Amino acid sequence: MDILNGMQNGPRGQQQGAPAGSGGMSPMTMALLGLLAYKAIKGGGLGNMLGGFFASFIISLIIAIGGYYSSTELSYVFAFTFFIVLMLIRPRGLFAP
Repeated sequence: MDILNGMQNGPRGQQQGAPAGSGGMSPMTMALLGLLAYKAIKGGGLGNMLGGFFASFIISLIIAIGGYYSSTELSYVFAFTFFIVLMLIRPRGLFAP
């Protein structure tokens, strides 16, 4: 039965009707990932790889803990609120000179 389900879903398990080459991801998923990447890069300081690493780690912790205690959508609001507060306190990022 699993073989038949795989054949019905198409290559790589994507649903029928999904855009070709998308791997089953919607454009909104890519927009969300781009926004999260921007928050990590800007929050850590532009051009600072260590700062980007720590900022992405903090943002992912906020999303994970916020998703555990509330809904997943609200956890992204918590992460964006953290980013806004961080930009108000340190406009150049966490590890910017």
